[in-house]
Amino acid sequence: MIAIIGMLLGCSVPTPEPAEGILSTEMCGVVQVDWVGEPTPPPSSPRYGTTHLKMTWPDGSERTWRPSGTLHFSDWDFEACAPSGAWIVLPRDRFCPLDVVAVPELVAWLDGQAKPTAILHDGYNGVAALVCGDIRWIGPDTLRWEAGGETPIVQQRDLSAVP
Repeated sequence: MIAIIGMLLGCSVPTPEPAEGILSTEMCGVVQVDWVGEPTPPPSSPRYGTTHLKMTWPDGSERTWRPSGTLHFSDWDFEACAPSGAWIVLPRDRFCPLDVVAVPELVAWLDGQAKPTAILHDGYNGVAALVCGDIRWIGPDTLRWEAGGETPIVQQRDLSAVP
């Protein structure tokens, strides 16, 4: 009400900062993965305001994940969870690599007690700094991603045989 009166009188009314909240949710097996950040206006992806991921287990325990490098706003629009529920893929940086972690090992990995189940690169193994993007699961355990720019290198990996 005070804000309306202030506007009618021509006063400047401060705009509150947007609150951080859950922008999107995905299930990785029994783990709920929330993209957390500030909402962005349509028609942009809801995930573009993401600052980190929050993971919640059935017992209520939670962990937060942030990339070790930099992800730009559009880099957050990826599919983290395999349709099988067995895997989660998390980019370390916008230039790769991608860490793929078996969901049962996720707590240990997030706590720094385990290595990723698989590490996926850009195809150049560090010779060139290529942006990894369009990270999508194209099968129950098969991941597809692109590395590059105008002419990306499209790669895929079936993780069903990974121990």
